[in-house]
Amino acid sequence: MTDEANAGAAGLIPEKLDPVRCAEKRLEYSGTVKRQFLTRLADMTESLEGDAEVSISFGRDPSGVFIMKGRASVPVSLVCERCGEPFSYSLQADFAYACSARQLKELGAEDIYDAVELDEFGDLSLYGIIEDELILALPMVPKHDISECSVKDDIQVFGEVKEDAPSEGNPFAGLGKLFK
Repeated sequence: MTDEANAGAAGLIPEKLDPVRCAEKRLEYSGTVKRQFLTRLADMTESLEGDAEVSISFGRDPSGVFIMKGRASVPVSLVCERCGEPFSYSLQADFAYACSARQLKELGAEDIYDAVELDEFGDLSLYGIIEDELILALPMVPKHDISECSVKDDIQVFGEVKEDAPSEGNPFAGLGKLFK
């Protein structure tokens, strides 16, 4: 099945495609990426609880740059940093890329978009882009909402600051003797 035949139809997102040709034809894709293709994301989460739902559109921006815009979401299980228990999380990522690095440079729009990386055949690994964006969308410190966490707010200790702690001198003062 060609890129054009798959465009517009709900179903599986193609693994590879020619982004410039898709942008010229203003193709749109909506469908899923099976979880078995998201191995790096699976390694960074407790588990993937479903397939990724993805929608991608190709076209031109007002300055004439061929672009790819998309949104991906996948239900995952993460481990709460407060209590250590797993919890469900809806991971979502929005992204936009230029389809041609050469065109991006010619139009001087390098500071607006990142260009996609193409393989030796001029194709884009769409699954790789989607997975990269989902990984970047992972929370830095995953945790339950405080109302759902088994570690309650009133028992959390963040440390105490000692008032007017006595100075114990310069810990590097002994190094000064070495240079004399």
